[in-house]
Amino acid sequence: MDSALAWPESGWGGAGSAGKPAKPKPVSTARADPGSVEAVVAKGHRWLVFPPVLETAFQAETASSRRLMLLACTLVGIPAFWIGSMNGDRLLPDMAELHEQARLLIMLLMVGSVGASFLFPRTLRKSWHFEALTMANTLAVNFALVLVGMISNVTTAFTHTQCLVLVVMYAGLAARQRFWWTFAGAGFTVVAYVALVKASTPLQELIVDQNIKLMVVAFAYTLVPNYAFEYGERRAWLLRQLDAKRRTALVDTSERLRLLSQRDPLTGLYNRRHFDGALQAAWRNARAGAQPLAALMVDVDQFKLYNDTHGHPAGDACLERIAAVLEEAAQREQGLAARLGGEEFAVLLPGRSADEALAVAEGVCQAIRELGIEHRASQVAEHVTVSVGVASASLASVSAPPDLLGSADRALYQAKAAGRDRALVGDTTGETTPMAVPDPVAAPVFRSNGLERVLNEGYPFQRFPPAIEAEYQCQRAPSRRRHLFFMAWLGLLCINVYALHSRAMFSDVPDDVVFTMLKVSGILACLSPLLLTPLPGWLREMLYAEGICVAAVVAVYIVSHSTQVTSYSFLTSLLFLPLFSGVVGRQSVLCTLATVMATLGAAAVFLNPGDDEQWLVYRDTLFIVTTASLFTLVAAYTLERGARRQWLLSEMERLDRAALTAATRRLHELSMKDPLTGLSNRRRFEADFARVWSQARTDGRGVSLLIIDVDHFKLFNDGYGHAEGDRCLQRIAEVLAQAARDHWGFSARLGGEEFAIILPGLPAVQAARVAEQVCATVRDADIEHHYSQTDSRVTISIGVACSSTVAGPARDLLAAADDAVYAAKSAGRDRCVVQQAV
Repeated sequence: MDSALAWPESGWGGAGSAGKPAKPKPVSTARADPGSVEAVVAKGHRWLVFPPVLETAFQAETASSRRLMLLACTLVGIPAFWIGSMNGDRLLPDMAELHEQARLLIMLLMVGSVGASFLFPRTLRKSWHFEALTMANTLAVNFALVLVGMISNVTTAFTHTQCLVLVVMYAGLAARQRFWWTFAGAGFTVVAYVALVKASTPLQELIVDQNIKLMVVAFAYTLVPNYAFEYGERRAWLLRQLDAKRRTALVDTSERLRLLSQRDPLTGLYNRRHFDGALQAAWRNARAGAQPLAALMVDVDQFKLYNDTHGHPAGDACLERIAAVLEEAAQREQGLAARLGGEEFAVLLPGRSADEALAVAEGVCQAIRELGIEHRASQVAEHVTVSVGVASASLASVSAPPDLLGSADRALYQAKAAGRDRALVGDTTGETTPMAVPDPVAAPVFRSNGLERVLNEGYPFQRFPPAIEAEYQCQRAPSRRRHLFFMAWLGLLCINVYALHSRAMFSDVPDDVVFTMLKVSGILACLSPLLLTPLPGWLREMLYAEGICVAAVVAVYIVSHSTQVTSYSFLTSLLFLPLFSGVVGRQSVLCTLATVMATLGAAAVFLNPGDDEQWLVYRDTLFIVTTASLFTLVAAYTLERGARRQWLLSEMERLDRAALTAATRRLHELSMKDPLTGLSNRRRFEADFARVWSQARTDGRGVSLLIIDVDHFKLFNDGYGHAEGDRCLQRIAEVLAQAARDHWGFSARLGGEEFAIILPGLPAVQAARVAEQVCATVRDADIEHHYSQTDSRVTISIGVACSSTVAGPARDLLAAADDAVYAAKSAGRDRCVVQQAV
């Protein structure tokens, strides 16, 4: 039926699955493949290269974004280069014509690289193509600047070559060129400058030395964040892959465990838990489609006698064969078969009238007869037979589901009273019952969905929603305190060492003025421990930024006392101060912008060049510092965004792993629990027994096993109904669970009215005493049983088997306990019998 196919998964969960479900695959303990995502995440990728397969995938996924990024930066770099070189005729008067020609050639090269990026066929595009084009542009500019230092003899030409710093910063910070390309470009530039640029006067030699020092330091500060950019991008990609992989693996495990929690461990049919949910879904769909709904209750005739005669292993095999017949019938009718407990089964048939359901039931009876399973103790036939109760109702005009199971159950007893081995139809008119709510076994909810939404939608102004922002700041606060403290000391050390080492650039400044920096640095160093205190985050960041602003103002103040042209060239080193905020200190764009404004503002207020040459160098220096500061702001924004993105991905991975692990644990518990009594089911019993047996073999201790059978429970069910029978089993299960807890044992429901208790390390005498206490406690519960042939109360028979050694196979202890429980029943029931296993 179409309606059956449209039923929600919670109702059916794949009713077409035949046979036993596959057991969950064990977690592999083998060492991870060195080329796997997990191995790379654990080991790291400090060389910025993945194993071949991952590297190919990474490059393929990022090629398009890299192309757009580098193309956009080239389009921005073209006008920036044009503006920066406009003053060349005044800075390079002895080579103005050559400068103009070189300027035009470089512009053509840049424009040509943009055109080439569009001419590459899409299928042949590689990420390194665009890295190479970017490097070609930057090397062309740097070669031109090195050529200026080689050819020109004008002092302003040597100060202008400081623009080499801008080119590398542009590639590493603004364009975020891959680290090894940036490293190669920076290295080539330094080597070329040192080897080819020669000064002709002492003043020019001083400037060249200062430029080399500036380049080395600036390139170091550029390469560090450039490395961080690529490392962060690669790690974010890895975390994405790992998150997807773990989600898939854990969801798959959860799904398999969810199916196990809904399956009967012996027959592979759905259990009572899933059947209750399926009945709800069936009623909703039948009511919506104005279709009938039928149910079959199936009971194996005189199965207790079969078990007593042929033994439990044969009884289990018999139930498995009957379950296969019911599963085949359910699939054929697009229904669902379940084992409710013991030898009782149920089948839901959507869209089937009473006559159609009766035909299905008669077919089931006939199919089981044809199995020809021998039943020597049966009073019905020489083979195993079943009795079936049928109920069907139309749900279009009722507000509550009819009591299909109750009606089918009564029809079942009518069929048994009429001689068994047949099917009869019951009446559901006017009968309704509230629906039971099954245990939740839904798929786990991803708690990281809120973070993923933030990641996908973005976070304007580098701020998360309030709750997430508070958690982010709380988690990073300890590391931020330590980072800012150590970076403050490093910054103070670097500023003073660099200034003292460059003292010749402003040699006309009095020493007492120069030592102002040392005095201010001492004060800032004394205040730096405040960064380690639990101040509000914004205040801590502001204190660090204000320290840099103070250092910038003091540095400009000192240089303002000099009248040497070299002092204006030295001011290019002011670009390091915003770098110490946005790059080294990893501060936000706003804090970095504050240091930029303080640096440029101090230069504008304190400096007053005296002649044309100083004005040329001053303007060129301001252009370099301003442009470098813009690159620094871009780097600060990128670093902060990358840090926030990586935190989101890490939190998503952590939360998903925790949620899925918890869901898997919960589903694993459900798969090992009997849905009616809450005790361990047969699957868990077998695992516990194997574990206890193995441990006893290791420790040299014995094991005791109790097999418990409820006396005349079939008569109880027939007389009081299945609902009362379920309540009776639940009360007995409580007694058994308490007894197991009191003696550090394990209790389980094996099926139907049969239970077991494992008692590790307990000798026969104590195990017998526990069994007698359990029998007495069940008697004292005074559960009425007027249909019993031995007592007016519910009683139990217990077989106790003990093994002082575990040299033999575990099945010997099980067989001994089984024999003991039959001996207890043969001796009159309501007692325990002890049998010593070999």
